[in-house]
Amino acid sequence: MQIRDLFNAGVEIVICLWRRTKTAPRRFTTRRQMNHWIIIGRDDGRFVDNSKHFFCWLHLHAPAHMAFTFVSEDANTIAELHQLGASAELFPGHGAKIALLRAGTVIVDNNHPFRRGYLDWLRGSRLVQLWHGAPLKQIELHVHRNRLQRLGSFKGMLATMQATLTNAYPRLDILISPSTFYTKHVFAECFNAARILEAGYSRNDCLLSPELELHKLVDVNVDNNARRRIIRHKQDGGRVILYAPTYRDDLRSPFDDGGIDLSIWANIAARNNVLLVLKLHPEMQGRTPSTADDAIVHIEPSSDVYPLLREVDLLISDYSSIHFDFLLLDRPVIFYAYDISLYTSESRPLLFDYDSMTPGPKANTFTQLMTLIQTTLDNDRNDTWKMERDRVRRMVFDHPDGHASERIWAALSKIDG
Repeated sequence: MQIRDLFNAGVEIVICLWRRTKTAPRRFTTRRQMNHWIIIGRDDGRFVDNSKHFFCWLHLHAPAHMAFTFVSEDANTIAELHQLGASAELFPGHGAKIALLRAGTVIVDNNHPFRRGYLDWLRGSRLVQLWHGAPLKQIELHVHRNRLQRLGSFKGMLATMQATLTNAYPRLDILISPSTFYTKHVFAECFNAARILEAGYSRNDCLLSPELELHKLVDVNVDNNARRRIIRHKQDGGRVILYAPTYRDDLRSPFDDGGIDLSIWANIAARNNVLLVLKLHPEMQGRTPSTADDAIVHIEPSSDVYPLLREVDLLISDYSSIHFDFLLLDRPVIFYAYDISLYTSESRPLLFDYDSMTPGPKANTFTQLMTLIQTTLDNDRNDTWKMERDRVRRMVFDHPDGHASERIWAALSKIDG
């Protein structure tokens, strides 16, 4: 921690203490309704990932006596959900605060809501963490503990106080895991959860149960311009490659540091009748060079890519959890970890040996990547990585069947009973 970091931490602690004092009396003014569940969107309430897809399932299948409300800080999301007949409230509006105070169960898929002031309105409710993927890199308490080891006693004490008062790592009633392997080796250590359920991830249901894609709610926050181009290209007999790198803590992108040359990639894509789809992490929004090439599609970074994954023939990734989800489709993956030494030393250490959890060919340079892409396209019927993909998929997913939301609902309802 530098002087500026110490000052910011002190200010944040004061603000949190003031907020708790201001909101404390309200916690006891409203009785919790066990048949009312709140689902809070990712980060500022984006309609993506497990919170979105579980909410869509609830809207379709939950019994009439249950009430479900999606809470977001994005007015456009709220308006669109209202148009489709879904219950949604804008935070920090009055309606959202009343809903949060009354909810018996609150469901999230990341910890950002707790750090943005929601937790003061949730005390006494059941907290369910869906999380947003099986990580390859360190997350949550792993990161926090590593940070404390690097700090001295005083700075470590201040960092611990800051984390406690900002609800950085709240006590969870239930955490959803994709497998017993991930529960044992990852989630039991990096979350403060009373109970962990191996039910799987709701966002993967649309990969394995295509009928879910027909529901209008699933279409919300999908980049439809990109989808139209992808579907048109597939109908014309072309193939689709998705490049989906994870974000770096320093917000570098592969386009900043020479990891990707889009002009060369576009030429190879055009020669092979391939559509290159780029999906950056939302934290890297605006870091992709603009192009008007017919062989390249840029997906809106804050949109939901999962309803589009079934159209992808080849995924290229690095340390992102999306490659685990893509294994459910049993299609080739190329791993482009050109900055692995820098990433693991300055961004996030990895949880596992990289090669053991990445079932696909590896490229360390952009030239190697282009060669591997061409080789994979030319030998699509000679898939030498299929057994490795199956091995990793069986470790990561106990239930690769498209019914994760149904299992989560059944488990939570049983616990309620």
